[in-house]
Amino acid sequence: MSFSLFKEFNVETRKYFIFLFVFMFVFFMPVLAYIGLLIFYLILIKKTKKTEDDFKHIEVEKLLTMDELLLIKRFLGEGAIVSYITNQDLNPDLRLKAFIIISEIISPLSIQFLKFGLRDKNDEIRLLCFSLINSLDEKINNEIFKLNKILKNSNAKDLKLKLAKLYWEMIYLQLADETFKEYYINNIIDILKNNSSKEAKMILLRVYLMKKDYENVSKILEQLEINSDTVTYFIEAAYYKKDFKTVKKLIEQYPEIKYIEKFYNIYRLWHDT
Repeated sequence: MSFSLFKEFNVETRKYFIFLFVFMFVFFMPVLAYIGLLIFYLILIKKTKKTEDDFKHIEVEKLLTMDELLLIKRFLGEGAIVSYITNQDLNPDLRLKAFIIISEIISPLSIQFLKFGLRDKNDEIRLLCFSLINSLDEKINNEIFKLNKILKNSNAKDLKLKLAKLYWEMIYLQLADETFKEYYINNIIDILKNNSSKEAKMILLRVYLMKKDYENVSKILEQLEINSDTVTYFIEAAYYKKDFKTVKKLIEQYPEIKYIEKFYNIYRLWHDT
């Protein structure tokens, strides 16, 4: 409807059209707004859904077998930790954190570092290292004391095996000084000499290898099968017997041996020839 045509209407008719226009504007604007919001919401949902569909979910059980995992580099690696532990001129607060980090993984190497910290010029580091070593030593010795007390009235093989493990742990973690080391070794041999379980034999193998008693090592190996758990002992025994043919054969059968630091150079020697 043009404006000239609108002028031909009388006043009452004009008022009616004006009222109708205002009413339609007020009534339909919210409806149009709702429609616009609905369209915008549908578009937004569609985009969000598309983004979610593109995301690759990883199942937990497949984490160790996937090749597409991202490699996250650590800010403080082994080399940095060793530097902070051994270099006493570095920031003492960061050095203290380095000692705390290594204390979370109980191993012969971490105990060695803690012992190194006992001679540190920083009081807090010396106190921390002493506290950690002393706490671990007390924990193992308390378990040994309890088991010895129980075994006075019992002859249970499982408890004896547990006691032997604790003695070996004191030796393995280098918590036992030279005075008690031989005492622990003799106790382990005495406790396990009549135990025919594979676990007992594995502990005795470690003890005899430490003593370089290859005669007893060979006797125990004769009672065991060669598998991924025992192959390292067979290789070591064959190596010291100069039976290099057996060493090479076992390394070819178990190439994963290269991941053990102790055998890496031997693996490279026979693998590359």
